[in-house]
Amino acid sequence: MPPLAWLEAMARETCVVVPKVRGLEQTIIDGQTGYTLSDIGEWRVKAAKILDNVHLHRLKKRARQVAMKRHSVVSAARQYEDMWSRLCS
Repeated sequence: MPPLAWLEAMARETCVVVPKVRGLEQTIIDGQTGYTLSDIGEWRVKAAKILDNVHLHRLKKRARQVAMKRHSVVSAARQYEDMWSRLCS
């Protein structure tokens, strides 16, 4: 589960630039729903992409869609329900 601040930013259509974290590749998709950094040296490159990105509007829209689809309250409730159903079966 990504940090809540990342999801909140994505839901508000804010471009996120975050460290590359194993297991979160489906939420922060580099260049599609935000930008990931393997090391701090990549910061300038990613910042330049944000400033020059003609597709930034689309990226921010995709970020919101992913945040709302995968991490909304409804989605979380379904995941908990599925988990409890499996545990109680």
